[in-house]
Amino acid sequence: MDTKGIKSAMFFAAIGTAGTMLLAVVPAGGQTNPWAPLQTTVPLSVEVLPIAEIQFPEGVNGLHLYVPPANSTIPDTGLHFKVRGNALAWVRAQPDEFMLIQSYYVGNTNVGPRYLGKGELPGGGTIGYNIQVEFPVGIFANLNIVAGQPTPANPVDMVAAGGEVDGFLHLLASHRWTADGTMPGVGDYLGDILVTVGADPL
Repeated sequence: MDTKGIKSAMFFAAIGTAGTMLLAVVPAGGQTNPWAPLQTTVPLSVEVLPIAEIQFPEGVNGLHLYVPPANSTIPDTGLHFKVRGNALAWVRAQPDEFMLIQSYYVGNTNVGPRYLGKGELPGGGTIGYNIQVEFPVGIFANLNIVAGQPTPANPVDMVAAGGEVDGFLHLLASHRWTADGTMPGVGDYLGDILVTVGADPL
């Protein structure tokens, strides 16, 4: 899908360690050597907060939605990403705009109205698309097309995974996924996708 922009949210926090700090105290008087420091121990407590960040190593240009003629299959395009962190990390995705598909087919069965992402053809025409987040690889989450909501979160333990996990963002579409059931026009469809990464404590 030629997007006007893939947006990513990143959460960062300071990292530190618990320990003690030595202070040099110069007394007001009463010392044989007034410059001799007194050492005292002050307890420190530094909280390590959960962190997660997302990167697209190959950029975002590989994600596009091209609709071929009706006798061809709309290709599934994927966008590779990496998540790094120290927490339970999750990735969600959603389109900038949903559209209502009155006749949503699974195979040859019409299961009723569904909400899909809205792809727009320059010059006119729209098509619905589903977003699939594969994170980690082999675990898939699709848009909630019944309610028109983002993909659900699937938390991954980044520490157990070695601090880095790969994933993919997929776009899925069908010639039948149009607002009125008519065939969509051939061409590249445009839209925006919001990608969000979050971090929860282990």
